[in-house]
Amino acid sequence: MKIFLSATVICMAALIAAVSCVTPIVLDEVTRVDLEKAYLFGRFGMAYTGTDNESVYLIVQSKDGIREHLFPFNKADNLGVKEVIPGDYQIVGYRVVTGNRTRDYGFFSDQNQRMMDIFTLGMGEGMYLGDYTLQTPVQDSKTSSPGAVRILIQNKIEAARYQLRRQYPAFEEILTVNLMR
Repeated sequence: MKIFLSATVICMAALIAAVSCVTPIVLDEVTRVDLEKAYLFGRFGMAYTGTDNESVYLIVQSKDGIREHLFPFNKADNLGVKEVIPGDYQIVGYRVVTGNRTRDYGFFSDQNQRMMDIFTLGMGEGMYLGDYTLQTPVQDSKTSSPGAVRILIQNKIEAARYQLRRQYPAFEEILTVNLMR
């Protein structure tokens, strides 16, 4: 019994370590920021209710494609903050997950092309990604689900900075840069 329990504990510890290596940190209660790290933040809301088994995420990847950070859209404006390794990043699109099906989409409008450009985050910097509101779904002609969606992207950096610093006072130390400029 002890051997089985020990093996289970070791497997669980290895699983937790593996997940923590690939899962970005979601800052629920930040009391101190690490000035050797960088931060991505923005607000992600939904103007329609969607379905119970549907989730939509903004995808930000490191330039080399190794690190991927997902920002979930929620029914209310959701401040999303991720601690990342300083370096080059890019918004590559969004992911729709419906049941057991996953599909990634890019942004197709010229208005959003600047969002697809690679940006650099230095140590002690926070990059404001924008305010994203998931509008209505647009059915994909090739498959009934998951489908493409309309996303309204706005520059509301002052409101987002205020919310960030109100929720996480430690971010007073972080220089926030506006990707939307």
